[in-house]
Amino acid sequence: MIATNTNVAFADDVPYTWLQHTLNSRIGEKFVPKNLQYNFTKPITRAEFCALAVRLYEYFNGEITGRVSFSDTDNINVEKMAYIGVVVGKGDNEFKPDEVVTNEQAAVMIGRLLSELGRPLPQIDLERNSFSWHLDNVINRVRQWKWGNNISPWAIDSVTSVYAMSLMYSGGEPREPLTRAWGIGLIEVLFEVISRNKISTIEQLTPCDKYRVIVISNGVAHITETLFMHAAGYCPYVGGVMSASGAGMLVSGEDALSLSQEISIYDDFQILIYNKDSLEVAFTLYDGNLNTVFWEADNFTKPENSGTFLLRVDVITRTEQIMSNGETARGFNAVRYFFRLRVE
Repeated sequence: MIATNTNVAFADDVPYTWLQHTLNSRIGEKFVPKNLQYNFTKPITRAEFCALAVRLYEYFNGEITGRVSFSDTDNINVEKMAYIGVVVGKGDNEFKPDEVVTNEQAAVMIGRLLSELGRPLPQIDLERNSFSWHLDNVINRVRQWKWGNNISPWAIDSVTSVYAMSLMYSGGEPREPLTRAWGIGLIEVLFEVISRNKISTIEQLTPCDKYRVIVISNGVAHITETLFMHAAGYCPYVGGVMSASGAGMLVSGEDALSLSQEISIYDDFQILIYNKDSLEVAFTLYDGNLNTVFWEADNFTKPENSGTFLLRVDVITRTEQIMSNGETARGFNAVRYFFRLRVE
């Protein structure tokens, strides 16, 4: 465990309250080199980004011993990041260490860094219904950038994944520069994601989560095999600005229909929700074309028409967590359950 140094001296030009908290936390002490402790609104360079990334990587995985050399720099951080494949050269054995990093370039490097740290980002299909309002918003945003030629083709997948997993908050366009402030904020988010293992999968759910929702029909108990962690993140800090969320319910409606076992609805049909204390439950019913038929919190009404339906049950638990900078983050954990229903 790293001791927090509350006596770290930083410049007075800190533009965000959250950044001051970050700089005074172990994030600032351990991951922010002295040459990045001022001019926070200045765009971050490729070499400076490497300095942040190296410190984060080596904190979790140990020292990088290999090197890749370039003709225009002998920066050890650049050489280390190039060795593990997080960054690449610009041609003619040059790295261009003083070039500014754009948001889309940062997204690509984040994806590579997380892969090297054993936390690869999920791939997201821009053409499919995600069943997640957050992910739909991200997809629509990336589509607009794509249609307006405001994002480079090689960055589309990385930008979509990084924004979907709530890892970037700079708010800028893909080709706009990433500032030092948001570069530091990004490292903090990645630290929280990795240390709290928030890029979650079904395998990481506890038995309590897996068997919290049961459907009873014709005297038979059905436990869904199609179950996804929708969110395991923490909402913005109290007062506002930074979040460290790292999960997403990234299945499409078509996938959910194909994976769910069909359950015929009988008169005894009911949905059992276990451990409902401190929970919120929402029910959504889709028809065979994935159009919404019904949505309601804490109550479910059986469909009147015959046909095949997809039932989605979201079980939400409110959470509170102390972050690495000492701030309290409030958020939620949500598990999403799918059942394919048949009404004769």
